[in-house]
Amino acid sequence: MFLSTAIVATTLLFSGAFGKRSAGCGSKLPHGYHPGHSTHVTIQVDDPGMGMVDRTFRLHVPWGYDINSPVPMVMDYHGWGGDANFQERDSQFVEVADEGDPFFVATPDGMSDNPEGGSWGSFNCSRTDGPLGPPCDTDRERYGEITCYSSCPNCNSKNSCDWTSCHDDIAFTRAMVNWVAENFCLDESSVHQSGVSNGGMFSYYMASQLSDIFASIGIYHENSSF
Repeated sequence: MFLSTAIVATTLLFSGAFGKRSAGCGSKLPHGYHPGHSTHVTIQVDDPGMGMVDRTFRLHVPWGYDINSPVPMVMDYHGWGGDANFQERDSQFVEVADEGDPFFVATPDGMSDNPEGGSWGSFNCSRTDGPLGPPCDTDRERYGEITCYSSCPNCNSKNSCDWTSCHDDIAFTRAMVNWVAENFCLDESSVHQSGVSNGGMFSYYMASQLSDIFASIGIYHENSSF
């Protein structure tokens, strides 16, 4: 994970004063946000399949943040069953963000809408009706039934590939970036994405849908970078 953190952080060094200033530049820090600290944020997302949904993420404002200087951002996505608190501690992007050239770290919470309860945080990167057919082996007699998330009405535990939540995480990601851009001085030309495991899988889909937002992606799995 340290390798992935270093790679993305090195990319950020080429951003800075010449970046694209967001609407929030020059605005005072919102109440409750302090440089060198992380805060849990709740925003409303207009989810195409679910309507208005409350979604959460952690935002780290780096030491040295200047309301008049555009700052890059890394968005870091946890693995299946994780959450933002764990991912922030595990990836350690926030430590790197405070040590050198500053950058925001946004760490989203995947949806955990599983009827069985427990920690099921996930990002939507699965479907059964792929363009070339099911992308998984639907023989559940061999592999065992899956547990369907409440947001996946078409999921069948016996023959579905829907092993993640069906909330629209593309819409969520765009809403997060827009919220940070409106409330802080974000360098909109230097927004980067990283993810592990399920968050890493979602990165590939995200890259195909949000090329207007992200300057780079850098996924990793456990102690290795890809």
